[in-house]
Amino acid sequence: MGGGSGSQPTQTTTYQLSPEQRQLMDLAMPGVRDFAASTPQRYKGPTVAGFTPEQTAGQEAVLGAAPAQAELAANAAKASNFYTGGSVWDPSYNPNLKGAIDAAVRPITQNLTETQLPALRGEA
Repeated sequence: MGGGSGSQPTQTTTYQLSPEQRQLMDLAMPGVRDFAASTPQRYKGPTVAGFTPEQTAGQEAVLGAAPAQAELAANAAKASNFYTGGSVWDPSYNPNLKGAIDAAVRPITQNLTETQLPALRGEA
């Protein structure tokens, strides 16, 4: 089992320009070389357009409404504390929650005591 370290073949691709393409390249190359040789200068003026009067008025309206929105958010945060507090989820302190739990469990308990258990006792 001899192993040789064969070299991978190298492939070279060349492109031939048509006479018309060659003529266009010959015409363009002096300008391309000049452009590539010099660094373009950056624009020194402002690069963002100014705001129109309508845009400025809209911004002022939004900034004027911001305090009211902040107060609305603060009230919403206070309201959410009611739902995240511990006593609201405790059935002994929340009669509505206790009633909802009882209403959900009642059919299950009733089915067990009135149907399933008597059927099991009758078969035993």
